[in-house]
Amino acid sequence: DAPYHWLRYKSQEEDYIRASGLPFVIFRPSWIYGPRDVSLNRFLGFSRWLPFVPVIGDGKTRINPLFVGDLGAVVAAAIARPDVYGRTFEVGGPAVMTMDEVVRTALRVLGRRRFLLHAPKAVMKLAGGVAAHLPGPPLTADAVEFITMDGVADNAAIEGALGPRLTPLKDGLATYL
Repeated sequence: DAPYHWLRYKSQEEDYIRASGLPFVIFRPSWIYGPRDVSLNRFLGFSRWLPFVPVIGDGKTRINPLFVGDLGAVVAAAIARPDVYGRTFEVGGPAVMTMDEVVRTALRVLGRRRFLLHAPKAVMKLAGGVAAHLPGPPLTADAVEFITMDGVADNAAIEGALGPRLTPLKDGLATYL
């Protein structure tokens, strides 16, 4: 019943995995960041040559950013734990933050002062609709919807089962920025 095709496809993938008969653990990560990510790093790239960082929407989208190394650690831990096979875990970073807080934290780690320029969602969807017709589009209307959806993972189940040490955003960013 999900309103967006990408959410319905994820649900179908999980159903196929469950029906496969193979041992599995399903992870539903929140917003992942790391050295070669193409979301946060793309926005921070603007801060190299612009006096502002563009933020799609009002900046109040809520996420708990997950360091890619933490995702790797929980996957590795789950592989070694047959008692968690057959389970589904949400996993996100240790703190729920707004997109504005994420970008401001990253700018602090970089040692840059920039203002955040909020682009209205409707305008960006229109721009994304046009850009979708370009080769290798930098933005699509669907991407704007995805970017402006809350992405908060409930870590209770994974903390109870695997007890991961989750990296705060500023500490994760400091490893590569």
